[in-house]
Amino acid sequence: THQPRFSKGAEVKAASNSSLRTSLQANFSDAIDEFGEELTTLCEKVHPHMFRHSFAEFAIRRFDGRVFEAIRQHFKHTYQSKFTKEYVGGKDRESIKNGAERRYIREMIERMALDTDDIFSGSLALAIQRKVKESMVIEPSELETVLAEFEEKIKSIAVHEYGICMVLADTQSLSKCLDKKTGLVNIENGCFDLCSGCVHSISSAISHKEEIIRIVLAHKDFLNNFPFKTAAHKVSETTVRNGEKILRQLEREND
Repeated sequence: THQPRFSKGAEVKAASNSSLRTSLQANFSDAIDEFGEELTTLCEKVHPHMFRHSFAEFAIRRFDGRVFEAIRQHFKHTYQSKFTKEYVGGKDRESIKNGAERRYIREMIERMALDTDDIFSGSLALAIQRKVKESMVIEPSELETVLAEFEEKIKSIAVHEYGICMVLADTQSLSKCLDKKTGLVNIENGCFDLCSGCVHSISSAISHKEEIIRIVLAHKDFLNNFPFKTAAHKVSETTVRNGEKILRQLEREND
């Protein structure tokens, strides 16, 4: 319906759903002919609805893990927009969100376990790496089982510019953002001051080191320029201490 605005006077007709579906499948067939039948092992066929899932997969990596906030920003809707909710659609919305998040969790576990080009801080990352090393020594074929066990234990995930929060079901009560009244975690509203001292916080040298350095320097600057002790000083001192600990872990040799 928006195509005529870009047609420069030419007569343009919007493609019907069936025409678009047929065209997509034809293009996918051409891609199979060019790149090989192995494409069908990743995707048997293509249809328009699948692009909503693709959008969620990209959004969880591009917009701090908040898939539907990405959709809202993309279409410039108001916060909690009714149209956004209708666009992604009820139960299907949750299936897209949950599926994208579970695949992202598995991706992060595999990176922590097997990526030799990156270094991770955090007790969960170290536990995964230690367990993988043990299984590789004992029986390499057990690697998939080890990764799957960790994946099943992770209840929720949130991505921030300074790191990733992955809450384990067994240790949820240790979360710094735990609401003691409800027993639920509030990971979406995390901040470095709070998250840096949490057992569920993970940071990557490639993805988060620069931001952590910026945060630590900002708090150091505050401590140096405002010598009168206040409650804010204790927060900054703790933040600097936790931040420097994380940075030391990210600088360790990847043995």
